[in-house]
Amino acid sequence: GFFLSKLIMASLKITIKRARDLPVMDRRSQLADAYVETHFDDLQDKTDRYVRSLCPEWNHKVTWNLPRASALQESPLEFKVFDYDFW
Repeated sequence: GFFLSKLIMASLKITIKRARDLPVMDRRSQLADAYVETHFDDLQDKTDRYVRSLCPEWNHKVTWNLPRASALQESPLEFKVFDYDFW
């Protein structure tokens, strides 16, 4: 049981489909140039920038192979949405 779960590899598959009703980040266009950063343990990934939309659709997929299945319970999975040209 517990000992085997520490040794078994695991895959973490993520699909970032879309966002809705993002805040306006560009005063001129009243839109946003959004992208998503995903972090898990020491792994990270980033979607492409979706230009001029408050409801972007990325359909971005990533698969991470993890050395231990137990890592899925030990580390948080974080999603952060950013605007490309917001300082």
